[in-house]
Amino acid sequence: MSFRALAGRSCPKSFGKWSIVSLVSANLIPRRAWREVLSKTRVHHLASGDMLFEQDASAESLWMVRRGTVELFKSFFGEKHRLLYVSRGAVLGEAELFGREPRFAYARAATDVIAYELPSRYAREYLVRFPAATLALLQASTHRSRDIAESLVEQLVQRNLELQMHQARLDPQIRRRVKDLEQTNEHLQQLAWVDALTGCHNRRSLEKVLQMACEAGEPFALAMFDVDHFKHYNDTNGHPEGDRALQTLARLLQRRLRANDVLARYGGEEFCLILRDVGPEVAPVVLERLRSAITEYPFPYEERQPLGDFTVSMGLAMFPGDGTSPDRLIKSADERLYEAKRQGRNRLIGGSSARL
Repeated sequence: MSFRALAGRSCPKSFGKWSIVSLVSANLIPRRAWREVLSKTRVHHLASGDMLFEQDASAESLWMVRRGTVELFKSFFGEKHRLLYVSRGAVLGEAELFGREPRFAYARAATDVIAYELPSRYAREYLVRFPAATLALLQASTHRSRDIAESLVEQLVQRNLELQMHQARLDPQIRRRVKDLEQTNEHLQQLAWVDALTGCHNRRSLEKVLQMACEAGEPFALAMFDVDHFKHYNDTNGHPEGDRALQTLARLLQRRLRANDVLARYGGEEFCLILRDVGPEVAPVVLERLRSAITEYPFPYEERQPLGDFTVSMGLAMFPGDGTSPDRLIKSADERLYEAKRQGRNRLIGGSSARL
């Protein structure tokens, strides 16, 4: 005789008919034992979404589903993975009950559910008294474990396929995004170290290069120069023409410098020039050639300038003779630049030909 028939004929009316997944012979378990088991249970009426128990919770009872459907699922790294659905007649928690382990999964009502909860102390007591029931529950649990393993494998395979398809769709987007980021980084680097107007080094870059040159200890020259009467040039011809004149000046000098020389815009119409590996005899010669090239170049509207030409004044300081720190070298070159202006502009002061 099955448990369903036994429960229907012999259990208290309040329990009604009930079935169990395991096939347990009524001849091996007396009717009074089933009545006693059910009398110790607590009846739960659960709405869809209510939890029977949670993953990793203490296994303190055995659950028996009388009506409705229960969903079993696990959580891995915050993501839900459904294991399977069980319904009328299912017993839940038997494996944890025997091993006294935490719940291996969540059990949640997928529909309205009526379930019996049997405290663990009573469940273990009756299972010890009736080994046939224990064996049946273990067999049912083993079968369910196999179904769960198959379900997980199917989900993992499906998830892997979805990830591969998603990756295939993302690859072109990722490549485009990486290219955009590289271009953005290159642009930001230019903004950080390059003067936007002239394309030469900016003041921040100059300070870094100058510091490194001083630490290296090799001789070099630092020249500071600016455009004579540049305010007059701007006021007379307009600021856009003034900007174009500065751009032309920077290109004119860069074409005449070596690869390891550094031209930087210090601010406004003022520039700095680092000539590497030159001494106080050579540096003035190089700078005079550069100054002459600027004077000879036909800048637009140069005839309107007070000197009748587009010219620059220069101040020169030598490392290490005029200073061994960036601040000292800049101060020395700046003082000589102002001396060049005081003496009439369009000239170089400093080096072996210093006129201070």
